[in-house]
Amino acid sequence: MAGAAGKRLGKGLRAIVNVEETAGGEVREIDITNIEPNEYQPRRSFDEEEIAQLAESIKKDGILQPILVRREGNDRYRLIFGERRWRAATLAGVTKIPAIIKDASEEESFRWALVENLQRKDLNPIEKARALSLYMEKFSLTQDKVGELLGMARPSVTNLLRLLALPEEVQKMVEDGELTFGHARALLAFPQDRIVAEARKIVKGRLPVRKVEHKASKKSVNDKALEEGLSEKLMRRVTIRRKKKGGVVEIEYYSDEDLNSLIDRLYSIR
Repeated sequence: MAGAAGKRLGKGLRAIVNVEETAGGEVREIDITNIEPNEYQPRRSFDEEEIAQLAESIKKDGILQPILVRREGNDRYRLIFGERRWRAATLAGVTKIPAIIKDASEEESFRWALVENLQRKDLNPIEKARALSLYMEKFSLTQDKVGELLGMARPSVTNLLRLLALPEEVQKMVEDGELTFGHARALLAFPQDRIVAEARKIVKGRLPVRKVEHKASKKSVNDKALEEGLSEKLMRRVTIRRKKKGGVVEIEYYSDEDLNSLIDRLYSIR
C-alpha cells in the first residue's frame, strides 16, 4: 500500500516525507473529526467554489491523495498539509480520511507546510511573506537559516519579507491580485508617505511594472551607490530618503532575531 500511495503523492510531499518511514509504512484511515487544522497554515483564505468542486469529486472517486498529519496524543492529530482535501472531505460527509501519520516536531510541521505551500502559484506573495515572518519569529531563525531550511535563496527570502513593510492597504491590493509581486517590490523604493498614492495610480492606470520601477528609480547616482554598498555590507535593504533638510536612512529587519543579528553586525563595523 505504501508503494501505491507514494506514486499518488504530490511532488512537494515526496520531497519532504519518505512514505516508507511513516507509521507502519502505510497510509492509515483516521476519523476526520479527530483532526485539528494546522495553526500555521500559510493560506489565509480558501476558494469555497473550488472546495465544493473537490467535494463533488471526492463523492464520486474518493480521496486519491492522503493528507499529512502529526500525532497529538489520545487519538488526536494535527494537520500538516492537505487542508483543502480535509475541508472538501468534511463537506462531502466523509467520516474517515486516508492520512500519512508522521511523528514530527512543531518546527518540522511548520516547515513542511511552508515547503508545500511555497510551491503553489495560487499562494499570494503577502501570504508567503507573513508565513516566513511568523516562522522566523516563532523559532528564532535568521534569514540565512530560513533559506537553508526551506531550500530558498536568501535574496528570495529577503524580497518576500520586505513586502511586509508596505502599508496595509497596499498589502491588501497584493492579496487581492490588483498588484503583482513586481509592482509591490517597485513601490518599496518610494518614500513611505507616497506608497499608497502610487499604488492607487498603478491600479487605476494599470501601469506596467517597468514604468513603476523607472519612476521609483529617479534618485541620484550617488545615493543609489550608497544604498547598494550599505545593503551589501549589512545584508539587508537600506534606503536613503532625502528631505529639504537632512533625511532618513532606513535599515530593514524582519524579526526580533533578525534585529539582534543586525545590531551585532552594526557593532562589528569598524
